[in-house]
Amino acid sequence: MVGSAPAAFVAAAMYSLAVRWLVRRQPRAGGVLVSVSIFVLVGLVVEWILLGTAGAVRSRSIVGPAFYPTHLALFLLSIPALANILVVNLDAEQPTFWLVVGFLCALLAVPVTLTQYAVSEALYGLDGQGGPVGAQ
Repeated sequence: MVGSAPAAFVAAAMYSLAVRWLVRRQPRAGGVLVSVSIFVLVGLVVEWILLGTAGAVRSRSIVGPAFYPTHLALFLLSIPALANILVVNLDAEQPTFWLVVGFLCALLAVPVTLTQYAVSEALYGLDGQGGPVGAQ
């Protein structure tokens, strides 16, 4: 957990340079990246609302077995999704744009990582074998 923000900063900064390179060569890719990224970030917000109102165990019972794989996909894709939106919409010609992208992605990495820990622990217990879902 402690390393999630610094790791996200470095990864997002490097990723932003790759996305900028791609969008320069394939401008239409920017629109696709932004569309998919908005979908991912809206999904993250919906998940946070569901978790905040129902909790992880109840959310899993509402959504079903697809809840945890969907949660993991949102966990893994949310930081790159934010980076995609920022790279396409910020002035990527500024030499320090990657610092802004890295910083904002690192800010998002903290609650996303905390959410992953909370959901995993609530569903599967501390050891990954217990919990209400892990026991099934």
